[in-house]
Amino acid sequence: MSEASSKNALFRLLGVLTFIVITLICGEIFVRLFFSYYTPDTVKKHSLPYVPAAYASSMFAPVNDRIEITLVKAVGAKTYFINEHGSRGASFKLPKPPDVRRIVVLGGSTVFDLNADEGFDWPHLVEKFLKEKGHHQVEVINAGIPGHTSSDSLGRLYAEIWQWEPDYLMIYEAWNDIKYFNSLSYNTPLIRLVKPSNSDADPFKTYQGTMDYLLSYSQLYVRIRTRYFAWKHQVGSEGKLKEERKDNVGSLGLSQFRLNMEMFVDVSRNIHAIPILITQATLVSSMNTEEDRKRIVYGYVGLSHEGILQAYEKCRQVVLGVAREKKADVLDLLPQLQGKSELFHDHDHTTPRGSEEIARRVANFLDPLLRQSRER
Repeated sequence: MSEASSKNALFRLLGVLTFIVITLICGEIFVRLFFSYYTPDTVKKHSLPYVPAAYASSMFAPVNDRIEITLVKAVGAKTYFINEHGSRGASFKLPKPPDVRRIVVLGGSTVFDLNADEGFDWPHLVEKFLKEKGHHQVEVINAGIPGHTSSDSLGRLYAEIWQWEPDYLMIYEAWNDIKYFNSLSYNTPLIRLVKPSNSDADPFKTYQGTMDYLLSYSQLYVRIRTRYFAWKHQVGSEGKLKEERKDNVGSLGLSQFRLNMEMFVDVSRNIHAIPILITQATLVSSMNTEEDRKRIVYGYVGLSHEGILQAYEKCRQVVLGVAREKKADVLDLLPQLQGKSELFHDHDHTTPRGSEEIARRVANFLDPLLRQSRER
């Protein structure tokens, strides 16, 4: 190759490199101007404070502080207060004051009420509505933790929540249990399916080495990185997405759900609390429009629309059956609210109107029970 040809090749290479550098700089400027700034560090700082637990897949660290989280754009930023007991809302006293009637609500994100502003999650709205009815001694504790199944709620009940001295215990579960109903779990025991949470292994919250840390000073890199890990791990806000969609619901998961509900009733009574079972409401309905269906993330449960319908109804029948057999109180919310589009953001998380609707129905259900116990 001649010296002139070598120089031309070098100039072309330098031109390409210059173009790439300018493009990257422009991309970086564009991202910083028009998108919010974040890194794995800031994602971790503005995430719920999960820590591993022995008797549940996770629990909240007792931070006693406010945590600001930005959800999807349609919902925006939310601030949650996690108290020193690891539950959502203001602190509560231990031991319980003798004049307090304490109600603890267990469940997953539908109880935690992710889309609700602080103080407007439905368990705390229940307290507000009950006090308006004259039950001034009532205290409602929101013990919901996003991602928790009925097994997690049961584990927390006998390993922690009994110490809170509840007078009433309510459980509101279905969707997170249904995640284990698809064909992958038909013959696999629960203990071999559920893994303890490990936020340190989450690539969205932790750097994957020194080079990843250094490159994360670039917001353009951070966004490419986020898209890569979302593609690699196939995860959404509720965990790993499943490819399979089956219409049948395995018996093992349903039997586990039944056992958990039976044990919830028994453990509640063993600690001298009154158990109350609630069937979980959902957007999923045979009458869903195409717009409704777009809000249902089928991949989380690995079931078709008909499969999810079948799963919810079977869970409902389990809850009603356990309540009947154990002579426990039950509030059948599913048929009352199912498919009402204005009440749900997605498959099961409620809008502010939905949270208020659940709270009013729960408060109306509790009102006569509290009056009866007060008159004894």
